[in-house]
Amino acid sequence: MQKDRRSFLKKLSLIVPAALTGCDGGGGSGSSMGVQTPSPSPAPSSPSPAPAPTPGPVPPSSSGRFRLISVASDANPFLGPGDGADFGGSKHVMWSWHPLKKRVYTWGGDYGNGARNFGQPNMGATFTAGNGNSYTRDSSLNNDQYSIDPYASGQARWRLEHPYIPRMIGGARESRPGRPDQVSLIWDPTRNKFWAIITVLRTEFLYRDASGAPDLWANGDMTTTDPVEPTGTWSWIPSESGGAGTWTLETTARVAYRRDAAGTSYSGNVLLTNSGDERIAYWERDPVRDKILAFGTGRIFIFDPVTMSYQHRVFTPAGYGYFNPCSSQVAIVDDWMYGVALTNQGGTRRSQLIRVNIPSLLALSNGAAIPDNSGSWEGIPLPWSLSPGSVWETNDDASSKWQEHAGVLALDRKVVIIKSYDGLLEDNVTKLAIWSPDSRAFTASDPAPEDIGANSWVALPDSGEVMFGLNTVGYPNGRLWAYKVR
Repeated sequence: MQKDRRSFLKKLSLIVPAALTGCDGGGGSGSSMGVQTPSPSPAPSSPSPAPAPTPGPVPPSSSGRFRLISVASDANPFLGPGDGADFGGSKHVMWSWHPLKKRVYTWGGDYGNGARNFGQPNMGATFTAGNGNSYTRDSSLNNDQYSIDPYASGQARWRLEHPYIPRMIGGARESRPGRPDQVSLIWDPTRNKFWAIITVLRTEFLYRDASGAPDLWANGDMTTTDPVEPTGTWSWIPSESGGAGTWTLETTARVAYRRDAAGTSYSGNVLLTNSGDERIAYWERDPVRDKILAFGTGRIFIFDPVTMSYQHRVFTPAGYGYFNPCSSQVAIVDDWMYGVALTNQGGTRRSQLIRVNIPSLLALSNGAAIPDNSGSWEGIPLPWSLSPGSVWETNDDASSKWQEHAGVLALDRKVVIIKSYDGLLEDNVTKLAIWSPDSRAFTASDPAPEDIGANSWVALPDSGEVMFGLNTVGYPNGRLWAYKVR
């Protein structure tokens, strides 16, 4: 995945000249950029707006089952070249649906052009933390949070839900998780809050003080000696009207992905593992068994909100030279968890929908191996490749972790797969398909109205739609889309 990350940074450097130029969305060099230095307190009520980018042509409001969600350019922290800006884009932003507030909430990812319209430091702008130290906002590892109403009349507007800079609360620094990259925000209706799971920190992007230690006033909570890592498992409750929610460190138990770990083992209540692919992300909650699950590399991980502890199961099917569903999104339908994977069985490379039986998995002892039988797991060939140009199947190219490039969502007891990271129209087909566990068949979607670039996905159960958007491929981040499944 290091190759993939370098590829992203190279791509981002093309759309963010001179290491994040111009806090107003304009050009210029790093040495001459205009900067903004906001207070570490909550956003001011009247921030000076960034100039609105030149609008593109107005797309259709709907096309068959596709519905456009147009976002106002002065209320969008994810602006990029597709929106008329000189730099920007968005990657790895977690979207989560709140069924009571009827909004989609974000956490983590790489973005920031347009944040100044919310009183937050823009991508490339200078900010001052609560301890007086100043830094330039990086495009990576962002912890300001936003929400949007996907059913808004007229143009939708993102709303600030938590500020970028840790606040001063009761005379002390706010306790909140350190700057996340690709993470998981999981709604729990039983406890009426989001669970926030983060398994690794990208230490090369952290703000460090004069001593070289991570500055907690700029980053949020993390360990400050090597290895620099998250401090535990968190929960978050958004406020009624935005601005700032409430972060709570629920337990120091966590999964800690370490590339150099000696297998998978416990250190106290911390589950150390090398069974990941840069991270272990996109956890999902099983509402029947009250467990939160994720795919690793050769392993499935489980968080129990009752015992506040983590377990794991070995998942290495026999006969496969390569089998990688790590950090695929997880969809849960009935007794099964679903994800997508690149596989190589006996020299035959495939893009597959993988499903694992949850009751059977949970019945195993901690650390046990999932049996090789159809009652425990199953691989189902997808109707198209997860890789552009089928480079996985034809060239053995898995360098970009294509399993992370697709949304995998549960809706109305169906599994929706949306391969849109590099564009939804790929290889002369719309890569959106719906799998029914009852008919055991895929249904193709309507043809996409345009080549939609999207790397954030979420189900909208109220309307029977899946929503997707945000990208770094040059497609407008002011155009989000919903697709009607029901």
